[in-house]
Amino acid sequence: MTLFQAIAAVGLFFGAYYGLIYLVVVVFMGQGKRGV
Repeated sequence: MTLFQAIAAVGLFFGAYYGLIYLVVVVFMGQGKRGV
């Protein structure tokens, strides 16, 4: 169970990390299209 929890924690961490990067990229691209 410990190994499973470690894998789940790492997966959740990378999921949130890439999700945040994706959100930032979308926001910056949106601002660029608006000419801000």
